[in-house]
Amino acid sequence: MKGLKLPKKLHKGMAVYCTKCKYSNPKHNNCDHNLIYRVKVHIPGTKNVVRAKALKSQNYLDAVKEAIEFEQQLIVNNFGKIKAKKNSISLLEAVLMFEKYMFGKHNFKQFKKEVTKKHAKQWSAMTIIFAEVLKNKNINLASLNVKNINKVHVSYLFEHLEEMDYSPKYHNKILNANSDMFKYLINVEDIEMKNPFGNIQRRPEPPVPKETLTEEEFYSIIELISYENGWHEYESNGKLKKRNRYKEFLLDGIWLGLMGGARRNEITQFKWKHIMKTVNNNMFLMVEDHKNVVRTGLPKYKYIPITPDLEEYLVSKGYPNVNPDDYILFPERTIKEQSIEEDISRGFTHFKKLAKIEKDVQFKHLRKTYLTWLNTVAGKDMVLLSGHKDMDVLVAHYLDERTIKLIDNVAEKFKVFGS
Repeated sequence: MKGLKLPKKLHKGMAVYCTKCKYSNPKHNNCDHNLIYRVKVHIPGTKNVVRAKALKSQNYLDAVKEAIEFEQQLIVNNFGKIKAKKNSISLLEAVLMFEKYMFGKHNFKQFKKEVTKKHAKQWSAMTIIFAEVLKNKNINLASLNVKNINKVHVSYLFEHLEEMDYSPKYHNKILNANSDMFKYLINVEDIEMKNPFGNIQRRPEPPVPKETLTEEEFYSIIELISYENGWHEYESNGKLKKRNRYKEFLLDGIWLGLMGGARRNEITQFKWKHIMKTVNNNMFLMVEDHKNVVRTGLPKYKYIPITPDLEEYLVSKGYPNVNPDDYILFPERTIKEQSIEEDISRGFTHFKKLAKIEKDVQFKHLRKTYLTWLNTVAGKDMVLLSGHKDMDVLVAHYLDERTIKLIDNVAEKFKVFGS
């Protein structure tokens, strides 16, 4: 059986195997030797344990199909008689496994985590803090079995956190991240153990004030927005410097933030073509829910009713005589979206301080103000305007009757500040 070849882009684990010499990818072409295709599959949770199968087909593509079927059978049958040596997982291995898990890399689809990259990176880094604390105590992370981690090890982390004097929120995040790592080992990797972080007391966190803006406060900010009022003084390297926080798109960004109740990274993506109408001729913006896309990678939409205030603003910008593909905010862009978002936030904060508003409010509180007032009209149904779970509905661009009714109701009756 000579002449078996492997392509450059090789299916993982595939090899040409000599049944006489008992080794893979022989360099000889002796016709007396029986060459076959063979696949090896690594057993998750082990270092070098594999399952191998001799494949019947002499055609590479058909052999790959056999290999895939073999891999699927192994997964269904929990990799046969060979069990992963999960009870001997070290803390070092656990930290690496948890990092992969947080980034959505797991052999079984039902266990794939769906979080933002930022959250995955932060949670992984916080488990490394625990590992480094133990390493500094001369503990060998590669030989420390996770089942042997106890109150003493956790106390070392507590000593470190007290020395660093982190804020209660960050302190608790580190504990929660490590607790989640052990939950993962117990619930996903089937390690029989107790969570050493399970009953740890967290620090009390001060309540986050649900600040909103009043109508008077909002207009006091708006009235001050100008180039002349935009100068901001700050110190850098011991020198006093000036920078102007006014931008030509700042006022529009603030208006859209209040009347649309959207996030910065959604406002910068608004286009005229996103404006649609219900059967009752009420307009709304159908835009992608940016937060959901970042978290899951899947499209999800939110519906922003165009109220009389918002419609008046859009008309002042030229609607309906506009280019559908143009951005509503700052269509002739010369800078990146991220720069626009940062300029809007910094500009809002600057003019808020200039208006002598003492509340701890930022640009994001415009969205909170919008949602607070929206609740007076929409009630619990307001959740329908923030997104839609049915992907088939989205593909067909169809809105259910309840959502349409709510959009009509909000578009006709809702005004920010209730006036």
